Amino acid sequence: MRPLGFFVWLVALFFFPLVEVQAHGGGQPQVVGGRVGPYQVNIWTSPEPPRSQAPFHVTVAVYQPGERMDTPVTHAQVTVILTPEQGSPLTVEAVPGDTYPYYYEADAELSREGPWQIAVRVRLPESQEEAVFTFAVEAKSSSRIPVLWVATGLLVVTALFWWWLGGRRDA
Repeated sequence: MRPLGFFVWLVALFFFPLVEVQAHGGGQPQVVGGRVGPYQVNIWTSPEPPRSQAPFHVTVAVYQPGERMDTPVTHAQVTVILTPEQGSPLTVEAVPGDTYPYYYEADAELSREGPWQIAVRVRLPESQEEAVFTFAVEAKSSSRIPVLWVATGLLVVTALFWWWLGGRRDA
């Protein structure tokens, strides 16, 4: 393998685990099959664990239970109310997803660490109900910065070694 090809593989090997990808949908299940009036909801949050001063994503699926198959509800108005233990609530309207309109998605940034409560309010023409749960927000993580410097140093040393080794073979 040529030194440049090896270097590219090293970059992928070391940096891929350091990248935090924020994908929408899914995440950590918080409520599965929770009742909100005549409907049920599934609620996921990401990332896990939630961090202060970092993006936070909530996905809500609303459906009507059926005997053979559940029916997704696409005409609900979903509001996510995030409340820290001490402080003012943050209210975010969840919007239907682009790919799956029966998944309602909301993004926020949590201002502080500690216990939080989430109330997911589902409003339909015939009813308005809430599903409520609590979770803990951890302090903002800064541990990736030293790892990034160590990985960069290893990559540079490895690249220089391969460059030096390749030059000696040609001589």
